[in-house]
Amino acid sequence: MLLRFVTKNIGVAVVQIIIVATIVFSLLRFMPGDPAVLVLGTERGADPEAVAAMRTTLGLDQPLLTQYLGWMTDIVRLDFGQSLFNNIDVTTYIAERLPKTLELAIAAIIIGAIIGISLGIIAAVKRGSIVDMIVSTIAAAGMSFPVYVTGTAFILLISLQLNLLPASGYTEFSEDPIGHFQRLLLPAITIALPLAASIARMTRSSMLEVLGKDFVQTLRAKGLAEKLVIYKHVLRNAIISVITVIGLELANLIGGTVLIEFLFNWPGLSTLLVEAINNRNYPIIQGSIIVIAAFYILINRSVEIIYGLMDPRTR
Repeated sequence: MLLRFVTKNIGVAVVQIIIVATIVFSLLRFMPGDPAVLVLGTERGADPEAVAAMRTTLGLDQPLLTQYLGWMTDIVRLDFGQSLFNNIDVTTYIAERLPKTLELAIAAIIIGAIIGISLGIIAAVKRGSIVDMIVSTIAAAGMSFPVYVTGTAFILLISLQLNLLPASGYTEFSEDPIGHFQRLLLPAITIALPLAASIARMTRSSMLEVLGKDFVQTLRAKGLAEKLVIYKHVLRNAIISVITVIGLELANLIGGTVLIEFLFNWPGLSTLLVEAINNRNYPIIQGSIIVIAAFYILINRSVEIIYGLMDPRTR
């Protein structure tokens, strides 16, 4: 049953990625107007020879079925074509930018999970107290402020006024490890705050649900220490839902860091996509969208599998 459950999720992920790739393929082929003219712009697009050359570059001069089969074959080989302006492989661009986005997203998730789970446990244990009210208020506030507002405030206060961390930019870890983490910390915290608020609320609600179970009262009646009840039994059962939220948030961050990467000048995959859209660099746009969507799908399926492994009832 477990093998069938895992295989089913993998199969669903493959089908979803194929659907996304098909949609991306269709967007370029079926958009209004000639894609080659759109790429070249109105001035250069008036030249028939330039349009014909661009159609050949984009593979639009071949039959539609041939284009689709070739497109899917290239996707399987992780070949997204070449940039329209310098003939550099799109895969090279993605391989350079994707690790930076993953690093930012993972750092934000770690910070958000540590803060959120800690606050959620405190709020659940102190239910109805002033501490619970403060944590709930902080969580509500954290989810209310847009990240670009929080990020701008951090830049003004922490970077410009207090001069504690750099305002923006990126430094390679191999060149300056300390400088690298200094520039990573502020955007990661900016993203982590709303995540921490969401995780805190989920942790609190899950903990309260488990605390109301009969087995918790039995453990207390047997004289088990309250800390063991909370951390060994209650948290262990409540953490499943929290892990699901963390996994889904990580998936959202892979393509959802556009504002933060732009605000802090972080050269990730999201900024690559924005730059490609501004320049009408369709191969990079297509490759970036497929990679972002594939990561989103794979992380969601992985969370589903982990959830099923931790709680067999969901299978």
